[in-house]
Amino acid sequence: MIGRESIIRLLNNHIQKKVEKSEMFCASDILLQAKKEVGSFIARYKNIEEFIFEIFKLGLMSLYCLSPVYIDRGKEKKICLIYHERGTDPFDYEPADPTVLVEEIKIVESIKTEVKKMDQTIYSVSRDNRLNIPTELLRKIGIEKRQMVYISKNCDFLEISVFPIRNIHSEMLAVNEEGRLRIPLRIRDLFGVIGKEFRIGVIKEENKILLEQVV
Repeated sequence: MIGRESIIRLLNNHIQKKVEKSEMFCASDILLQAKKEVGSFIARYKNIEEFIFEIFKLGLMSLYCLSPVYIDRGKEKKICLIYHERGTDPFDYEPADPTVLVEEIKIVESIKTEVKKMDQTIYSVSRDNRLNIPTELLRKIGIEKRQMVYISKNCDFLEISVFPIRNIHSEMLAVNEEGRLRIPLRIRDLFGVIGKEFRIGVIKEENKILLEQVV
């Protein structure tokens, strides 16, 4: 049986190879490659996923970002966390071994499609530098006053969602008594989205709102 230190070196090696080649990958790709190299290699998928995320948080993949993509595995759809270089499209991801990993990759309401559907109204930040999300938009994804929501970064978009995405950093904010969500500059600055104007798109099927920064 391969030891823990050997497993860590093996995983690090495969991750480094992906990064050096600027390849997109997810935890399943690393696990499959490791198994091919060491027949007795045993590790749970979630352990591999958490290990890669720790490396990502340490800044050892500085040119990479992390994006959730829906994977169709027959009867069920699951979110797969794709590591990809900034400026590349995570929806172009192809698994290392599609016959083992997935039957087919399908993007459910992909960001590309949603950009075209976005509300063409431009929302500007207020005088106190807060971005106010109107009540009517929040209600479209079932968010009411005094409810807590999650703010996170999804590629180049700021995302507001009812539920957090595991292994992706989120900030929690509360909708005020008037039913509006006010996103302060400190939150936008945290995710590097500090523009003054935004377009807003609602994805009802996934209970989330995407904010596109107007450049």
